[in-house]
Amino acid sequence: MNSVRERLHNDNWAVKISRNKDSKRAPNSANMSVISILPEVSSVLDVGCGRGELMSSLKSKGIDVTGIDISDVALKEAAKNGLMVKKVDLDGRLPFKENSFDCVICVQVLMHVFNPEGLLVEMKRVSNKFVIINVPNHSYWRFRINFLLGNMPDVFSGRAAHIRFFNRKKIIQMISDSELKVIKESYTGKKLFPSVFATGLTFLCKK
Repeated sequence: MNSVRERLHNDNWAVKISRNKDSKRAPNSANMSVISILPEVSSVLDVGCGRGELMSSLKSKGIDVTGIDISDVALKEAAKNGLMVKKVDLDGRLPFKENSFDCVICVQVLMHVFNPEGLLVEMKRVSNKFVIINVPNHSYWRFRINFLLGNMPDVFSGRAAHIRFFNRKKIIQMISDSELKVIKESYTGKKLFPSVFATGLTFLCKK
């Protein structure tokens, strides 16, 4: 793995954990968006699981959940809570057989990987039923206004900057290119005109 990328993710997670040490806190809005459209499944792979907040919520529902991430710092926190996690570089092949999980979930992760298209194909391969994808909406109206005013939103700069960018049209096209079919959508922020007013975009897809 790229040691520079690992250090960056480890440093970012160390800062997050120092600010909020409660790894069992209530799910954030992105995770709640995913939970709201999660179909009935018995096994889930959480791709880019971080320290496992979503995993804990799914586990409490009786779901057999596995998490993968590149950050040792985040994975150590997840393991403290008895979660099943594994270190994986998400820009490579996922270390699971085809059709290993009922559902594969990826929340707020695709903007941090170099090859999101390849990751979607891998997620489809290891899922036997569903894939759920959540990304930020980089066409959100506040971002647009900031750019017009000559300001750079935090997600576009700094150590935690996103390296890939999405809006509703782009992520739907990427999903289609991966030969997945969107069967349900959910949003964070305003639900009216989500291409402009939603802060995050969530898609339940079927193989």
